Amino acid sequence: MARLELIDLSKRYDLYCSTPSEDRLYENVRIVAIRTFEPKRNEYQLALIGGYLEIEAENGARMMVPHIRMYMICEHGSKPAYKVLRVRKGDGGW
Repeated sequence: MARLELIDLSKRYDLYCSTPSEDRLYENVRIVAIRTFEPKRNEYQLALIGGYLEIEAENGARMMVPHIRMYMICEHGSKPAYKVLRVRKGDGGW
């Protein structure tokens, strides 16, 4: 059975994100907070649903990225190993 562990917020990460027109890599960022427009109603509500990750760049600039746009998080500098199975066409097809 896999263990459930928290992300180490003292480390810096590379965040891979997708927008409708481009893929982005936010390099060497620190995850600062989860931000949301909705107040938490109870202890079981997840703030990440509909929320944003607040990240901080090396130069101290902060930005908020919608969590739904992230598709991979790696410790900064690590080189993930993967194999491309299909490449999407620009029109959204395969």
